[in-house]
Amino acid sequence: MKAANSAIVSLALVAQSFAIPNVVTRQEQSNVLVDVDAFFPNRPGNGQANFEVTLGTCFNVPADFNNRISAIAVNGGTSCLLFDLPSCTGATPPGPNGLPVTGRVNDLAGDPYFFDDTITSMLCTRA
Repeated sequence: MKAANSAIVSLALVAQSFAIPNVVTRQEQSNVLVDVDAFFPNRPGNGQANFEVTLGTCFNVPADFNNRISAIAVNGGTSCLLFDLPSCTGATPPGPNGLPVTGRVNDLAGDPYFFDDTITSMLCTRA
């Protein structure tokens, strides 16, 4: 009986060693600082916000910032496409697939952006 129990335990250990490991997919996060006025004059909670975005996933801008963003700063190593419609669709010039932005843009009204008070959603990825 003792030998049978040892054999069962041994088989269980062998079977466990061949089991498929649990794979946890970690979604990368980044931050995007926005302001409703050019050149970031406001404070967080008062016209300025720091959005935590999941890379590779569309982020719809909260209602209180929708079509109000005039300045944006994307974390280093991150690039974002800006859209004028929800769910990362639509874009006004310069491109039909979203406006690409990296780094800090103090005034979205200026050349080459012309995207002031236009952002409704964004899609960020590793640059």
